[in-house]
Amino acid sequence: MNVEKPNRIEPDDGLTLTTSQLEQKIFKLTLIMVLSVSIITFIQNLILKTNNVQIILSIVCALLSLGGLIFITRMGKHSLPFYILLFSIYFILIILWFYSAGFSGSTPSLFFVLITVGVVFVRSKHRIPVMVIILVTLILLLVVEYNYPALVKQYDNSKQRFLDSIITYLASIMGTGFIIYLVFKHYLGALQEIKILKGILPICANCKKIRSADESWDSLESYISKRSEAKFSHSICPECAKKLYPELYP
Repeated sequence: MNVEKPNRIEPDDGLTLTTSQLEQKIFKLTLIMVLSVSIITFIQNLILKTNNVQIILSIVCALLSLGGLIFITRMGKHSLPFYILLFSIYFILIILWFYSAGFSGSTPSLFFVLITVGVVFVRSKHRIPVMVIILVTLILLLVVEYNYPALVKQYDNSKQRFLDSIITYLASIMGTGFIIYLVFKHYLGALQEIKILKGILPICANCKKIRSADESWDSLESYISKRSEAKFSHSICPECAKKLYPELYP
């Protein structure tokens, strides 16, 4: 008698899928925010008649965020455009530091937004290295500015400084608050749907059925499925496979 080797069925990780969908949705909204801020900054730079470098950098940010939106919409993936955008804005802010009055200008607030985005979206194993890189970069920029102040271009007048700072600070506060709001809205909403099993469960020592409050007995799979978001997919462990199919598992 020929016995077919059972197919291995991996469990469906629904939580991972949901988390990925939430991250993608939040990142798309963040890209829309970056695109909007870039357009506002571009208009602001034209009105204030700032240097051409700031105008070009705002255009680059707008194109990067627009490209990221198109990529996510067509490909359905957000990891690649996120890291491209993160490090592109990182280098843009370094350049912008020397063309917008350095520490006394508006760039430090944008670094704060960059750190917030990094904390939210960067994977846990990369989060600390990315944060360290950004913080070390800030320290080095401060050291360079302190020792070589001539490298930092100052504002032409106090009005230009005030308007650039106030608009950037407001955009940074709104952007950071928007990201935090999205995270709490989606993740706390997801947490509210999670059902938690706790306490002592009376389980049959032989068949492993669990007794419910109404004195009925349900299988382990049925009991957990009714009271949580977990779903079961069946496979065979190596020990049982050897017992059931000894000819296939010597």
